[in-house]
Amino acid sequence: MFVYIYITMSQIKIFSRIKPILNNNNTISCIDSNDEAITVKKMQKGCYKNRLIKNEYRFDHIFSHTDSNMKVYDKLYLDMMYNLLKKKRDVVFYVYGETGSGKTHTILGNSKEDGFLGIILLDMITAFKMSIQVNVVQIHNNNFYDVLNDNVVVLQQEWCNKFTLSNVKTQDISSKNDINEIKNKIIKNRTIGKSSENSESSRSHLCITIMYENQTLKILDLAGCEKGKNSICTTRKMCHENGGINKSLFFLKECIRSLVLKHKHIPYRRSELTKFLRSSFQTNCNAYILSTISQNIDNIHTTNDVLKYVCDMKNIKPRDNNLPKINNNYLIESPRYKYMTMKKDMFLGLQKKETDILEKMFLEKTTKSLFNEYVNIVDKKRQLLMNYTNNIPAPPPRKKIKPSPRLQKLNLKYKLFHGNDFC
Repeated sequence: MFVYIYITMSQIKIFSRIKPILNNNNTISCIDSNDEAITVKKMQKGCYKNRLIKNEYRFDHIFSHTDSNMKVYDKLYLDMMYNLLKKKRDVVFYVYGETGSGKTHTILGNSKEDGFLGIILLDMITAFKMSIQVNVVQIHNNNFYDVLNDNVVVLQQEWCNKFTLSNVKTQDISSKNDINEIKNKIIKNRTIGKSSENSESSRSHLCITIMYENQTLKILDLAGCEKGKNSICTTRKMCHENGGINKSLFFLKECIRSLVLKHKHIPYRRSELTKFLRSSFQTNCNAYILSTISQNIDNIHTTNDVLKYVCDMKNIKPRDNNLPKINNNYLIESPRYKYMTMKKDMFLGLQKKETDILEKMFLEKTTKSLFNEYVNIVDKKRQLLMNYTNNIPAPPPRKKIKPSPRLQKLNLKYKLFHGNDFC
């Protein structure tokens, strides 16, 4: 089952899609559904007779198990494009669910039908005529790795509580061949392993960022949640891998629980995943969540957990980015602000040159030919800041405060014994 949530500043809309039962006619379904509600049924044993327990979860719309990826995309893309192009807001779309429930199939598709990523990229470059760039990273064992060139990526924090990725490769998308190249690299380089439900299961969180002008559309395929007793862990590495996935998903649940309960402190810093998803719960971002759940009666406990977790999100109210308030009048009148405003273009030009040289040195793996040029730019920046220091008027002398009678008496005693003043 696939559950879709649309978050705005005022409300959360929830949709769901039931995953079909594949290659097993003996499997019993534990789900009844209509256009607006899903009922999970379980037969519980009693002392005298068994009783049927029903848990109902309501959604704005429910897709049947016969609906394709294109049907789900048609329901989402208009809202996404409206917020991205008209409202100039960031958009986050991530898929969550148990292992083997069809998350990666929804994002990447297969040979028979295209996935969400391929459809939306093709629409952006053909129907909307957008000039876009894409980068792809994966979170494995709480570390970021670039999927396009297999390098380690660092998640850095900026001054405004915003987290950005450094050292990540960005690729321009202008044709269908570029889209297929991106998809092939994801399939080839993403970390996969064996789980209880799937012989080739994703063992990392996949993060795809589509950049258009100043806005971003992030698509995340989260690794499947799996209970430890059901996991197939034959080596220590597999145990560590499975534990890392469950731990990061647990921290994500803790953040959502804190948001629902309106706690002042939200524990975003506990994992790299929650740092990366922090912006999706703020007022300047629209978040779409697709949760995949199996309708097999053997997975009924996980189905109930995920559905309850998703329904709790209806109570989330996106938060503002809590930035310190700045006294603008004091800032504008300060000598530092006036000087840096006058020299802004010069300083930014030097900074850009310095960044370009550092990138060249990194790519060419040499420092001999570019070192002198780099030193000259650093000297110019230092001289610019020294000129700023020289132009600042000296501060007024500090007023001397007359010491209290008690301090005068203490100072006199200290001077008699040591020959100098105490203060």
